[in-house]
Amino acid sequence: MSESKRETESEDLTSLKWANPELYRQLGDVPLPSFCLVEGENDSGKSVIVQQLVWDALQRGLRVTYVTSECASRVLLNQFESLSFFVIPYFISNKFKILELHTKDLRWNEGVAAHLLNFLSHYIKNVKTEILVIDSISHIIAEAEEKDILNFFTHCRNLTGSLNKTIFVSIHPFMVEKELLTRIRSIVDGHIIVSIIEHRGRIIRTINIYKMRGAAKTQERRVAFEVEPAKGIKPLPFSSAKA
Repeated sequence: MSESKRETESEDLTSLKWANPELYRQLGDVPLPSFCLVEGENDSGKSVIVQQLVWDALQRGLRVTYVTSECASRVLLNQFESLSFFVIPYFISNKFKILELHTKDLRWNEGVAAHLLNFLSHYIKNVKTEILVIDSISHIIAEAEEKDILNFFTHCRNLTGSLNKTIFVSIHPFMVEKELLTRIRSIVDGHIIVSIIEHRGRIIRTINIYKMRGAAKTQERRVAFEVEPAKGIKPLPFSSAKA
């Protein structure tokens, strides 16, 4: 990317545009700041979705912190690089931070889950970054009390406004009771669902923007996509793929 193009993009800090003109045309923008829930089953593409948005944010000159509960820093960097999202220079310059949240071998109970939610709330408030990703929070909230979960999401929503932070949280919907998930969805500004469906005998992934408060450009449709190593998310040539 040329310096003149980078400077032009860094001046437009009102929204994220997916680092992909075709995705932006079909999905619309993600306003800054926003609090967004990215929801999907295993292997549906949640991480790729947030990584696509992270790449756009970094190119626009924003600082990003990525909290991962699913892999080590080196693995995460390799995931970005495999999509031709060259984040290592940003990582070296401290514009892209990674926090590993080790939850695999924890002995879960409500107290541990509450402690981790409190830690995340404090960390989000104090970290010097404009964009923050939690990928994913599923294992924590599966063990937490409902009041602690709702307090955490409400706290994130308030920080979005008071500290001008954009927060993306990914979640596996089957890990949360249906009524609680409905309440979580009502708190966030943006609700993105990533799915795997069968279409004409082919298994494909889809992304659906169910809501995006304040978006200047929106589309109310499901977009089918595939992941290309050299480009990240690539919309498929048909406009909608419905199960």
